[in-house]
Amino acid sequence: MSSNVDDQGLSVPTRRDTTLGNTVELAGRVLLALLFLLSGLGKLGAYGATAAYMSSIGIPGVLLPIVIATEVLGALAIVVGWKTRVFALLMAGFR
Repeated sequence: MSSNVDDQGLSVPTRRDTTLGNTVELAGRVLLALLFLLSGLGKLGAYGATAAYMSSIGIPGVLLPIVIATEVLGALAIVVGWKTRVFALLMAGFR
């Protein structure tokens, strides 16, 4: 019997499978967070233009700092794995 199969004939993940899974999960979190981080930093870099755009579509420009903080801090939280479900849900509202 192979070492990757338990007594019931079911496949058991090996250490390599677990390491690969963790690496892929981290890469996915980083790539997802990168979208929001770049978006938040872009808004910060073009603050006046973004505030004007928000005002033009009826959203008060005073909310812009909250939007930027949510994108940047949410992206960082997702990368480090802190409250990922909460921040992922918040981020889903941005797109």
